[in-house]
Amino acid sequence: MQSARRFMRDFDMISTKAPDYEKYDPDVVQPLHLVPITPEDTIRLHGEHRAWLEERLATPHFAGQGRTFVVTHHGPHPSAAGPLDLLTPAFHSDLTDVIKQADIDTWFFGHSHRRLSSTVAGTRIQNISIGYPDEDHGQDEDDLAAACIVSEAPALQSLNEPWEQHDIHPALERDYAYALRCHETYTPVLLDKLSAETCVILRCELAGCASPIVPEGDAYYAADIMLALGRRLAGSR
Repeated sequence: MQSARRFMRDFDMISTKAPDYEKYDPDVVQPLHLVPITPEDTIRLHGEHRAWLEERLATPHFAGQGRTFVVTHHGPHPSAAGPLDLLTPAFHSDLTDVIKQADIDTWFFGHSHRRLSSTVAGTRIQNISIGYPDEDHGQDEDDLAAACIVSEAPALQSLNEPWEQHDIHPALERDYAYALRCHETYTPVLLDKLSAETCVILRCELAGCASPIVPEGDAYYAADIMLALGRRLAGSR
């Protein structure tokens, strides 16, 4: 905790309301007294969020036998952190107890910008950080496109038999990679850059979705296309 306090800029740049601040007269605007956050503040907030998550995980799944996925910013386990140092706890908690008590398929997270993964108590721990636009990622890191694809439950494979009759997997993978590049550079996906198979899928999957207006022609937001193609790729495997 002392290392985080000393070396992380968060505790200089982020402020919170002073604990003793009060608004004595609601009709009079008074200056808001702000103080820098402390590691103790973040630990207290972590405890509140953990309690909420444990309560949700203990609730019966809305789909009965459905699968559970968790998505957080903070890392849930140091096994997917890479090399450990004094600041590792500021990016990765050790939530082994939470993972063991819940039947979690995959826990996705970011924060550390290292696309690494591990398995804890049968749960896949997967970092899916995009990182900064010009940030380099090591050769030992996971491929982002592959890491974001979740395989479909075996009981649902029969629903995809029509897709198995025609192998559209290569075209979808190329278009998914293009959408990922657009997402990383904050640019829209142009429909005339996509395969005919993908356009057919998107007309159904993205009906009613908001579309950016660009001079180059019809386009979609990259995140929407990645979600639509990710579902199809998982079903075509």
